[in-house]
Amino acid sequence: MTRGIRITSSWSGVNERDQVGGVRYMGNDGSFYAIGERSRFDEVTYYYMGSDREFPRESELPLDALRDAVKEFPATNGEQPASVTWASA
Repeated sequence: MTRGIRITSSWSGVNERDQVGGVRYMGNDGSFYAIGERSRFDEVTYYYMGSDREFPRESELPLDALRDAVKEFPATNGEQPASVTWASA
């Protein structure tokens, strides 16, 4: 931690057509993504605030799982949600 302050950031993306999405987390301990199913696409890119955000191919979560993980961030005070499995990005 930086002087006792935990710095975190997360972002998610959704593929509405296939009803899947991905979530990433960055904190003092590194950058991570939620492990999901392997995408049918060779490259997985979501757009966040006007920028491309690449995700690993095996990061697609069903939307219900994605929603649960995103809702969990505030409840855990910025810690990685436990409802999904994380891998180092």
